[in-house]
Amino acid sequence: MKNPIVSRPVYAAQSARLQQGVALIVVLVFLLALTAISLYGARQAVFGEKIARNVLDAQVAHQAAEAALRDAEADLAMPDGKTPADAYCLRTGMRPIAANVAMLVDQQTCRGGICRLTDAQYAALDLTKATAATAPASAATGQVWWAVDKGGRWNNDFSSKPQAKNDQCVTFTGGVPLGTYTGVAHIAEVSQQPEYLIEYMGTRNERPLFRITARGFGYDRGTQAVVQSYYVPPESE
Repeated sequence: MKNPIVSRPVYAAQSARLQQGVALIVVLVFLLALTAISLYGARQAVFGEKIARNVLDAQVAHQAAEAALRDAEADLAMPDGKTPADAYCLRTGMRPIAANVAMLVDQQTCRGGICRLTDAQYAALDLTKATAATAPASAATGQVWWAVDKGGRWNNDFSSKPQAKNDQCVTFTGGVPLGTYTGVAHIAEVSQQPEYLIEYMGTRNERPLFRITARGFGYDRGTQAVVQSYYVPPESE
């Protein structure tokens, strides 16, 4: 005859052990789920931070390019005889630039940041390469303001450009670093000072027309922004 008093505690102990095992599995599943959620949240936070950093870098590059654009306009508008105290170089005999465009004869290399191509050269560029996007890599010639590897005239050898007063002022070609001719203070913390190119585009209504292209750099040199404007000197010049 079975003894019910002895068998009951055995079943109760087995049931308790089974319940402890199930609880452990449930806790582990919850821990894994929480870990996965935490990792996903951390990854999203890092991704969002990268996006914010890239947007900030692009904005810095764009604002630097705008500063170079204003600097180029000041360079064009500067009257004869003005010598900014902090300028690295002077355009002796070229002020104001609008009144001395006759001196810009076939400036294909953009010496001193001022470019002048002939009508035939511009026509050839327009016929062979409609846009920078369709130009082949390492193109021999291209629009003045295109990237260097597309045939542009920026001159990415920054060491060949003025770094101090009267330094390489006569020989340097390509983009003009900010403040070179105006003495404007440099922008802090950017990877490279913004620069500009000035193109003489001929005359409009008997007044000279210039195209200014400026490019700015962000905290990373690979982040660049390019802006353009057209400049017609006031009639008083």
